[in-house]
Amino acid sequence: YSISIVALILIGIPFCAGLSVILIISAKKNNCHRPFCGIVFHQVSVRPRWGVSHYSAGAFGQVIETLQSKGQISCTVSQAATALKHHNSAAPPLFCISFDDGFQDFYNLVLPLLDKCRHKVTLFPIAGYIGKTAAWDVFPPQTHCTASQVRLIAESGHEIGSHSLTHPDLTMLENKDLKKELEESKKTIEDIIGKEVVSISFPYGKWNNRIWRTARECGYTCAASYGFSGQPGNGIFPMTGVYSFDSPEAIFEKAGDFSAFSPVYAQSRIMPHFAKGSTVWKFRSNYSFRNSTS
Repeated sequence: YSISIVALILIGIPFCAGLSVILIISAKKNNCHRPFCGIVFHQVSVRPRWGVSHYSAGAFGQVIETLQSKGQISCTVSQAATALKHHNSAAPPLFCISFDDGFQDFYNLVLPLLDKCRHKVTLFPIAGYIGKTAAWDVFPPQTHCTASQVRLIAESGHEIGSHSLTHPDLTMLENKDLKKELEESKKTIEDIIGKEVVSISFPYGKWNNRIWRTARECGYTCAASYGFSGQPGNGIFPMTGVYSFDSPEAIFEKAGDFSAFSPVYAQSRIMPHFAKGSTVWKFRSNYSFRNSTS
Protein backbone atom coordinates (compact mmCIF):
# COMPACT_ATOMS: atom_id res chain seq x y z
CA TYR A 1 0.00 0.00 0.00
CA SER A 2 2.76 2.46 0.98
CA ILE A 3 4.64 1.67 -2.24
CA SER A 4 1.53 2.53 -4.28
CA ILE A 5 1.21 5.86 -2.49
CA VAL A 6 4.86 6.69 -3.15
CA ALA A 7 4.49 5.75 -6.83
CA LEU A 8 1.38 7.91 -7.12
CA ILE A 9 3.20 10.86 -5.60
CA LEU A 10 6.25 10.43 -7.83
CA ILE A 11 4.06 10.36 -10.93
CA GLY A 12 1.68 13.07 -9.76
CA ILE A 13 4.36 15.64 -9.02
CA PRO A 14 5.80 15.68 -12.59
CA PHE A 15 2.25 15.67 -13.98
CA CYS A 16 1.27 18.71 -11.92
CA ALA A 17 4.53 20.41 -12.81
CA GLY A 18 3.78 19.87 -16.48
CA LEU A 19 0.31 21.34 -16.17
CA SER A 20 1.72 24.38 -14.42
CA VAL A 21 3.72 25.10 -17.55
CA ILE A 22 0.48 26.20 -19.22
CA LEU A 23 0.14 28.99 -16.68
CA ILE A 24 3.73 30.03 -17.24
CA ILE A 25 3.23 30.13 -21.00
CA SER A 26 0.04 32.15 -20.74
CA ALA A 27 1.92 34.83 -18.81
CA LYS A 28 4.50 35.29 -21.55
CA LYS A 29 3.91 38.07 -24.04
CA ASN A 30 6.88 37.69 -26.34
CA ASN A 31 7.25 35.14 -29.10
CA CYS A 32 9.74 32.31 -28.71
CA HIS A 33 12.41 32.29 -31.41
CA ARG A 34 14.61 29.25 -31.87
CA PRO A 35 17.10 29.46 -34.74
CA PHE A 36 18.24 25.96 -33.76
CA CYS A 37 15.91 23.10 -33.05
CA GLY A 38 15.87 19.35 -33.00
CA ILE A 39 13.03 16.91 -33.54
CA VAL A 40 13.32 13.50 -31.91
CA PHE A 41 11.26 10.50 -33.01
CA HIS A 42 11.14 7.21 -31.14
CA GLN A 43 9.38 4.88 -33.52
CA VAL A 44 7.84 5.12 -36.98
CA SER A 45 5.30 2.40 -37.61
CA VAL A 46 2.60 1.32 -40.04
CA ARG A 47 0.23 0.22 -37.28
CA PRO A 48 -0.63 2.01 -34.01
CA ARG A 49 1.45 0.99 -31.00
CA TRP A 50 1.05 1.26 -27.26
CA GLY A 51 1.77 4.72 -25.87
CA VAL A 52 2.14 7.95 -27.81
CA SER A 53 5.79 7.85 -28.85
CA HIS A 54 5.16 6.11 -32.18
CA TYR A 55 4.54 8.07 -35.38
CA SER A 56 2.74 7.11 -38.56
CA ALA A 57 5.00 6.09 -41.44
CA GLY A 58 2.71 7.93 -43.85
CA ALA A 59 2.86 11.13 -41.79
CA PHE A 60 6.64 10.85 -41.54
CA GLY A 61 6.75 10.67 -45.32
CA GLN A 62 4.79 13.93 -45.42
CA VAL A 63 7.34 15.54 -43.10
CA ILE A 64 10.15 14.58 -45.48
CA GLU A 65 8.16 15.78 -48.50
CA THR A 66 7.55 19.12 -46.80
CA LEU A 67 11.26 19.47 -46.06
CA GLN A 68 11.96 18.80 -49.72
CA SER A 69 9.43 21.40 -50.85
CA LYS A 70 10.95 23.99 -48.51
CA GLY A 71 14.41 23.29 -49.85
CA GLN A 72 15.61 22.34 -46.36
CA ILE A 73 18.01 19.54 -45.54
CA SER A 74 18.03 17.82 -42.18
CA CYS A 75 21.25 17.49 -40.22
CA THR A 76 22.66 15.24 -37.53
CA VAL A 77 22.96 16.08 -33.83
CA SER A 78 26.74 16.51 -33.98
CA GLN A 79 26.38 18.88 -36.95
CA ALA A 80 23.68 20.84 -35.13
CA ALA A 81 25.69 21.07 -31.90
CA THR A 82 28.70 22.39 -33.84
CA ALA A 83 26.53 24.96 -35.61
CA LEU A 84 25.00 26.06 -32.31
CA LYS A 85 28.48 26.60 -30.88
CA HIS A 86 29.39 28.88 -33.81
CA HIS A 87 25.94 30.44 -34.12
CA ASN A 88 25.46 32.96 -36.92
CA SER A 89 22.18 34.81 -36.46
CA ALA A 90 21.97 35.40 -40.21
CA ALA A 91 22.12 31.67 -40.96
CA PRO A 92 18.89 29.81 -41.82
CA PRO A 93 17.30 27.65 -39.12
CA LEU A 94 18.63 24.13 -38.79
CA PHE A 95 16.30 21.14 -38.92
CA CYS A 96 17.93 18.40 -36.87
CA ILE A 97 16.27 14.96 -36.78
CA SER A 98 17.14 12.10 -34.46
CA PHE A 99 15.67 8.73 -33.50
CA ASP A 100 15.99 7.31 -30.00
CA ASP A 101 16.11 3.61 -29.05
CA GLY A 102 17.06 2.11 -32.43
CA PHE A 103 13.94 0.06 -33.11
CA GLN A 104 13.98 -2.13 -36.22
CA ASP A 105 11.20 -0.05 -37.77
CA PHE A 106 13.86 2.57 -38.47
CA TYR A 107 15.70 0.18 -40.74
CA ASN A 108 12.53 -1.16 -42.38
CA LEU A 109 10.55 2.05 -42.86
CA VAL A 110 12.67 5.16 -42.31
CA LEU A 111 15.99 4.28 -43.94
CA PRO A 112 14.50 3.47 -47.40
CA LEU A 113 12.74 6.85 -47.39
CA LEU A 114 15.87 8.73 -46.34
CA ASP A 115 17.94 6.90 -48.96
CA LYS A 116 15.80 8.53 -51.66
CA CYS A 117 16.85 12.03 -50.59
CA ARG A 118 19.80 13.86 -49.07
CA HIS A 119 18.49 13.99 -45.53
CA LYS A 120 20.78 12.69 -42.81
CA VAL A 121 19.71 11.94 -39.25
CA THR A 122 21.16 10.61 -36.01
CA LEU A 123 20.13 7.20 -34.70
CA PHE A 124 20.65 6.58 -30.98
CA PRO A 125 20.42 2.81 -30.36
CA ILE A 126 20.47 1.31 -26.89
CA ALA A 127 23.76 -0.56 -27.16
CA GLY A 128 22.86 -3.43 -24.85
CA TYR A 129 19.68 -4.20 -26.80
CA ILE A 130 21.08 -4.17 -30.34
CA GLY A 131 19.66 -7.26 -32.04
CA LYS A 132 17.44 -8.00 -29.04
CA THR A 133 13.88 -7.46 -27.89
CA ALA A 134 13.30 -4.52 -25.57
CA ALA A 135 12.82 -5.33 -21.91
CA TRP A 136 13.52 -1.88 -20.49
CA ASP A 137 10.20 -0.27 -21.47
CA VAL A 138 6.84 -0.36 -19.68
CA PHE A 139 5.09 -1.14 -22.99
CA PRO A 140 5.04 -4.47 -24.89
CA PRO A 141 8.50 -5.47 -26.19
CA GLN A 142 9.72 -4.18 -29.55
CA THR A 143 12.58 -5.49 -31.67
CA HIS A 144 15.76 -3.44 -31.98
CA CYS A 145 18.00 -3.14 -35.03
CA THR A 146 20.65 -5.83 -35.39
CA ALA A 147 24.37 -5.05 -35.45
CA SER A 148 24.52 -5.50 -39.23
CA GLN A 149 21.57 -3.14 -39.69
CA VAL A 150 23.19 -0.49 -37.49
CA ARG A 151 26.37 -0.85 -39.53
CA LEU A 152 24.46 -0.40 -42.81
CA ILE A 153 22.71 2.68 -41.43
CA ALA A 154 26.09 4.19 -40.58
CA GLU A 155 27.42 3.30 -44.04
CA SER A 156 24.47 5.17 -45.53
CA GLY A 157 25.89 8.37 -44.04
CA HIS A 158 23.75 8.69 -40.94
CA GLU A 159 25.25 9.43 -37.55
CA ILE A 160 25.11 6.70 -34.91
CA GLY A 161 25.19 7.90 -31.32
CA SER A 162 24.63 6.24 -27.96
CA HIS A 163 21.41 6.01 -25.99
CA SER A 164 23.22 4.31 -23.10
CA LEU A 165 23.80 0.60 -22.53
CA THR A 166 20.48 -0.42 -20.91
CA HIS A 167 18.31 2.76 -20.93
CA PRO A 168 18.35 3.66 -17.22
CA ASP A 169 17.62 7.00 -15.63
CA LEU A 170 21.24 8.14 -15.61
CA THR A 171 20.65 10.75 -12.93
CA MET A 172 19.84 8.04 -10.38
CA LEU A 173 22.99 5.98 -10.91
CA GLU A 174 26.11 5.94 -8.77
CA ASN A 175 29.24 7.15 -10.56
CA LYS A 176 30.52 3.62 -11.22
CA ASP A 177 27.30 2.47 -12.89
CA LEU A 178 26.96 5.76 -14.76
CA LYS A 179 30.43 5.43 -16.25
CA LYS A 180 29.69 1.83 -17.27
CA GLU A 181 26.54 2.90 -19.12
CA LEU A 182 28.41 5.62 -20.99
CA GLU A 183 31.70 3.85 -21.70
CA GLU A 184 30.42 0.39 -22.64
CA SER A 185 27.66 1.70 -24.89
CA LYS A 186 30.15 3.89 -26.73
CA LYS A 187 32.65 1.06 -27.23
CA THR A 188 29.96 -1.45 -28.26
CA ILE A 189 28.65 0.81 -31.01
CA GLU A 190 32.13 1.83 -32.15
CA ASP A 191 33.06 -1.84 -32.55
CA ILE A 192 29.99 -2.32 -34.73
CA ILE A 193 30.27 0.69 -37.04
CA GLY A 194 34.05 1.12 -37.07
CA LYS A 195 33.72 4.83 -36.34
CA GLU A 196 34.05 7.01 -33.27
CA VAL A 197 30.82 7.72 -31.40
CA VAL A 198 30.73 11.36 -30.26
CA SER A 199 27.04 11.99 -29.49
CA ILE A 200 24.65 10.74 -26.84
CA SER A 201 20.94 11.05 -26.19
CA PHE A 202 20.10 10.86 -22.50
CA PRO A 203 17.42 8.24 -21.66
CA TYR A 204 14.11 9.87 -20.65
CA GLY A 205 15.78 13.19 -21.47
CA LYS A 206 17.19 13.30 -17.93
CA TRP A 207 20.64 14.67 -17.24
CA ASN A 208 22.52 17.08 -14.99
CA ASN A 209 26.00 18.55 -14.75
CA ARG A 210 27.40 15.32 -13.27
CA ILE A 211 26.04 13.31 -16.20
CA TRP A 212 27.42 15.66 -18.85
CA ARG A 213 30.79 15.99 -17.12
CA THR A 214 31.15 12.20 -17.00
CA ALA A 215 30.04 11.89 -20.62
CA ARG A 216 32.71 14.35 -21.69
CA GLU A 217 35.30 12.36 -19.75
CA CYS A 218 34.19 9.25 -21.65
CA GLY A 219 34.79 10.94 -25.00
CA TYR A 220 31.41 12.38 -25.98
CA THR A 221 31.53 15.86 -27.48
CA CYS A 222 27.82 16.55 -27.99
CA ALA A 223 24.47 15.47 -26.60
CA ALA A 224 20.79 15.68 -27.44
CA SER A 225 18.75 17.23 -24.64
CA TYR A 226 15.17 16.02 -25.03
CA GLY A 227 12.37 17.52 -22.99
CA PHE A 228 13.76 21.00 -22.30
CA SER A 229 15.91 19.71 -19.44
CA GLY A 230 19.02 21.70 -18.63
CA GLN A 231 20.58 24.58 -20.51
CA PRO A 232 21.59 24.05 -24.17
CA GLY A 233 25.04 25.00 -25.35
CA ASN A 234 28.53 23.69 -24.64
CA GLY A 235 27.80 20.67 -26.83
CA ILE A 236 24.20 20.20 -25.65
CA PHE A 237 21.59 20.51 -28.38
CA PRO A 238 17.88 21.02 -27.51
CA MET A 239 15.41 18.47 -28.89
CA THR A 240 11.62 18.42 -29.00
CA GLY A 241 9.72 15.12 -28.92
CA VAL A 242 7.31 13.98 -31.62
CA TYR A 243 4.15 12.10 -30.60
CA SER A 244 1.55 10.05 -32.44
CA PHE A 245 -1.04 12.84 -32.34
CA ASP A 246 1.30 15.44 -33.92
CA SER A 247 0.41 16.52 -37.43
CA PRO A 248 3.27 17.31 -39.85
CA GLU A 249 2.27 20.98 -39.47
CA ALA A 250 2.66 20.73 -35.70
CA ILE A 251 6.14 19.26 -36.11
CA PHE A 252 7.23 22.22 -38.18
CA GLU A 253 5.72 24.56 -35.61
CA LYS A 254 7.80 22.83 -32.96
CA ALA A 255 10.82 23.22 -35.19
CA GLY A 256 10.48 26.97 -35.70
CA ASP A 257 8.94 30.05 -34.21
CA PHE A 258 5.77 29.72 -32.20
CA SER A 259 3.42 32.02 -30.38
CA ALA A 260 3.67 32.28 -26.62
CA PHE A 261 0.11 30.93 -26.51
CA SER A 262 0.83 28.00 -28.83
CA PRO A 263 -0.86 24.76 -27.69
CA VAL A 264 1.86 22.89 -29.60
CA TYR A 265 4.51 24.52 -27.45
CA ALA A 266 2.53 23.79 -24.28
CA GLN A 267 2.23 20.14 -25.26
CA SER A 268 5.97 20.03 -25.96
CA ARG A 269 6.68 21.17 -22.43
CA ILE A 270 4.17 18.86 -20.74
CA MET A 271 4.63 15.51 -22.50
CA PRO A 272 8.24 14.77 -21.43
CA HIS A 273 7.09 14.70 -17.80
CA PHE A 274 5.11 11.53 -18.48
CA ALA A 275 8.28 9.64 -19.40
CA LYS A 276 9.45 10.07 -15.82
CA GLY A 277 6.84 7.56 -14.72
CA SER A 278 8.83 4.78 -16.42
CA THR A 279 11.56 5.22 -13.83
CA VAL A 280 9.03 4.37 -11.10
CA TRP A 281 7.49 1.32 -12.80
CA LYS A 282 10.91 0.04 -13.90
CA PHE A 283 12.70 0.96 -10.69
CA ARG A 284 16.15 -0.64 -10.59
CA SER A 285 18.05 -1.97 -7.62
CA ASN A 286 21.03 0.32 -8.38
CA TYR A 287 18.93 3.51 -8.40
CA SER A 288 19.55 6.09 -5.68
CA PHE A 289 17.52 9.27 -5.18
CA ARG A 290 20.52 11.03 -3.67
CA ASN A 291 22.17 11.08 -7.12
CA SER A 292 19.24 12.63 -8.99
CA THR A 293 20.05 16.24 -8.12
CA SER A 294 23.84 16.15 -8.22
